[in-house]
Amino acid sequence: MNESVSRKRGGAGGLQNRAALALVALLTATSSGMAGDVYLSAPGNDKANPYVYHNTFPAGVGDFVSSAEVGGDVFAPGLKAGDTFPLDIKIQDQNDQGHALSSFTEKGPLVLVLALVTAPRVMQQVAAFQNFIKSSGSDAQVVVVNVGQFGAALQPKSPAADSGRTVRVAAQEYGITLPLYWVHNDIYSANGFTNRLRARDLPTVYVIGKDGKIQHVYGSVHTKWASGDLASK
Repeated sequence: MNESVSRKRGGAGGLQNRAALALVALLTATSSGMAGDVYLSAPGNDKANPYVYHNTFPAGVGDFVSSAEVGGDVFAPGLKAGDTFPLDIKIQDQNDQGHALSSFTEKGPLVLVLALVTAPRVMQQVAAFQNFIKSSGSDAQVVVVNVGQFGAALQPKSPAADSGRTVRVAAQEYGITLPLYWVHNDIYSANGFTNRLRARDLPTVYVIGKDGKIQHVYGSVHTKWASGDLASK
């Protein structure tokens, strides 16, 4: 039914029809934007950079918030060399037993690798880093920590449900023989593990001195490892 027909009918039915038509138009514009030109190209420009966000939603629909609207940086910079690492954080071993990170630095500098066992690309990079450690003969103390969560939705009484077993299976699947731990990571809390570190890149490798100071930070783009990369300052 078109707009002119709805006008002729008038009354409440006409208002309902016009409201329905407006809703259909909005949904059509939104869905076509999502499927076609919002993320992949700009309107009327097939040569647009596919990695640039082009907002073609109606005003007020689907907009990203600005840093001013949230009162600060949307993506705050992560920890860097010279910063103090929060060693009060506890990580869990494959038997679900907790260990404070400070207990590792008591033995010397710590190389901490953040990983995600459900992401094959990340785990392949972790495996490549492990090969570097073995081939270089490095005696560095290396700990890999999975930042994903498992089991909590299936067994709400146990937030650690099946996490240790999942990590064990992942270690076998990717051939990870380095110590592989997991951590409670509440991404909705400012005190969540990755939020405290402001870490969004995986894998990320931190070299942490006995004093808790970060000496080196390497993101996922660092794939060519050299013997001096893990050296303590």
